[in-house]
Amino acid sequence: MLIYGDRIGAVVRSVVPPGDGTPQDDFPTRIQAALFGYVRGQLLFSVIMGTSAGVMLWVLGSLGIFPDGATYAVAFGRSTASRS
Repeated sequence: MLIYGDRIGAVVRSVVPPGDGTPQDDFPTRIQAALFGYVRGQLLFSVIMGTSAGVMLWVLGSLGIFPDGATYAVAFGRSTASRS
């Protein structure tokens, strides 16, 4: 898609009715912005989930509820962030 991005954009522009010509009205640009927003949101969600899982595991390990929690908190938090 990266190689043929210009062609794909031209085809989409030929199918979609023309707008007022501003960059905000350009349909492929709006789709690209929406896709980037989705990926950015998923990345942020993944980081938050991994961090919270690691912190909670560390807290549970520090309190003695889950003894090995403090030992494996960083590894578990990283694996949770990469799975989300």
